[in-house]
Amino acid sequence: MLLAAVLPARAADLAWRECRDGLECATLWVPRDHARPQEGLLDLALIRRPAGDPARRIGPLVLNPGGPGVSGVAHLRAAVARMDPQLLERFDVVSFDPRGVGGSAALDCHGDLELWLAADPSPDSEEEWTRLSEAARAVALRCANRHAALLPHLGTLDVARDLELLRQALAAEQLSYLGVSYGSVLGAAYAHLHPERVRGFVLDGAVDPELTLARFTLEQSIALERAFVSPAALVGVAARIERSPLPSADGGRPASTGDLAIALVASLYEPNDGSRALARALDRASRGDGSGLVELADAYLQIRPDGSYANSFEASLAVICLDLAAPRTLPVWRARAAELARGAPLFGLANWSWALPCVFWPAGPTPLPPLSAVGSAPILVVARSDDPVTPFAWAEALATRLGSATLLPVEGSGHTSSLRGNACVDSVIRAYLIDGRLPRAQGSRKPPTLKACR
Repeated sequence: MLLAAVLPARAADLAWRECRDGLECATLWVPRDHARPQEGLLDLALIRRPAGDPARRIGPLVLNPGGPGVSGVAHLRAAVARMDPQLLERFDVVSFDPRGVGGSAALDCHGDLELWLAADPSPDSEEEWTRLSEAARAVALRCANRHAALLPHLGTLDVARDLELLRQALAAEQLSYLGVSYGSVLGAAYAHLHPERVRGFVLDGAVDPELTLARFTLEQSIALERAFVSPAALVGVAARIERSPLPSADGGRPASTGDLAIALVASLYEPNDGSRALARALDRASRGDGSGLVELADAYLQIRPDGSYANSFEASLAVICLDLAAPRTLPVWRARAAELARGAPLFGLANWSWALPCVFWPAGPTPLPPLSAVGSAPILVVARSDDPVTPFAWAEALATRLGSATLLPVEGSGHTSSLRGNACVDSVIRAYLIDGRLPRAQGSRKPPTLKACR
């Protein structure tokens, strides 16, 4: 089959169809292996909200929610209500499920997720290490058995090449883009491959793409611990769950040490709401009901109320195991685990254990090359000063590496700043994406840095 015969070349070829609430959906076919396009195609699920003012339409604005492994289709549905009305007027807002995610040739190998959650992510005995390692091996083996041909082609560079095919299909000379969290890595990778196609890129909650997995985990865990205020009930609940899983009063699965670890991290994404939700869950847990902790973990993992899963768990693993250099033997992994536990006693080991399936992963790693966007239009990197998930230093590093980026600091805690109602951030992004205007940088810092938003 000739690739040119099946890949759409014009926006009309995408066959957009109404798919609810004024949104339109379509399918884009891309090569599974961009280096060998004759070996098969993947279908990517697309969604768009057409520009409200077609006569003044600028072009497409592509959203990516990061993760990695989060559905762009679901993200756009939720994001439209929070977007700047002027952006909705001037842009076709477009998103897609990246390869391996959601409706795009999705990985389906989470049958062992409950086994994985039941294992203690902070093992302190050989028995617990064995149980955790066996669960990690089971996750990797199921993915290998079901998706061996796809797993080597799920890295961020592959998705960036898909993004270029999407640009071509949309008949856009250049792209505007808003990527949050790990979506910043996708935007940086695309700008590295196609700097001439960058119209305006906003990279919010940025990740330094040159980190190893161990360094990523340590720096993130230190930031998490700096932001975390331990509720009084935590020590007692943690000791109780360590002895045995805590039953859920609603009849659902019992809360495990894995559920507790995820609930603690999840509480830091939105500090005010998250801390209140965690306090309520811990209060219930202290009275013998683990259902609140399970609910928080399920929301983070996108486990639905009916017990079915989205596939963000394995999709995230598939990308991380490829993109970030990591140990591929258990003894080396455990040596790093000891270092992380010393460097970040509360979150380090559990955070490191989350990626343990990478030891057994059948594909990669194929770490990203040094990324540079020299020659592109100016890129805007946005970062909170006290982001516990993607530390501010990562944004400074990414902006410096790109060579064409300006940094917008945002004072305060929490993860990411766009689409959150901050008038200062919204006004900078609006002027940048619509008119290509940025405020004057403050002083002579490198990277160029704007006056901080509050």
